[in-house]
Amino acid sequence: MQTTTLSFDNIHTHGTLFTNVLRARHQSFIVQRKWNLPQVDGMEFDQYDTPQSRWIAVHDGGQVLAGIRLTPTTARCGIYSYMIRDAQAGLLATIPDTLLFGQPLCRQRSGNPAASLLLTMCPLVCAAASSAI
Repeated sequence: MQTTTLSFDNIHTHGTLFTNVLRARHQSFIVQRKWNLPQVDGMEFDQYDTPQSRWIAVHDGGQVLAGIRLTPTTARCGIYSYMIRDAQAGLLATIPDTLLFGQPLCRQRSGNPAASLLLTMCPLVCAAASSAI
């Protein structure tokens, strides 16, 4: 089992790993949860998959066991910033605007919000990967 961090700068060096991450998201969100999300060729993607993002994939051979996309709360792409803030702002019709009870994360904490998010999410990814094995 391996953990690989993908970016637009390095996806070409990891073969089909990035597309396998998108296929795993398709399986998880569209097939299993039956969410109505963008998809092409069995891959799920959205407006938050930008060069500012990083994808962490836990994989064994070519099989993705777990994955997470990290996008800085300071990122901007058109009218979008990051998913939770955009849901709270009413930009995402399928996610309730009551998702957060206060200001978005980037306004709540001092310091580096991307680092805080990473520290919160990494144990969740590892737990998901270990339960998949």
